Amino acid sequence: GKANQEQKNKDEILSQVISMREARHEIDASTRSGEETIRSAAEPSLRKQRADIERLQGEISSLRWKT
Repeated sequence: GKANQEQKNKDEILSQVISMREARHEIDASTRSGEETIRSAAEPSLRKQRADIERLQGEISSLRWKT
């Protein structure tokens, strides 16, 4: 009767909530993985840029001493 229908509705809603939580966890994991991939790919470029900056700062300093 009515009680059985209410229980079915509650069970269906609970099932949907659980599915949404699982989907959110999968999306979060995928996002973290994507961020790590981007970070790893950018790291060599970042290191090179830092080295270039240090080299150029050294050249600027050297030129200042020559003037």
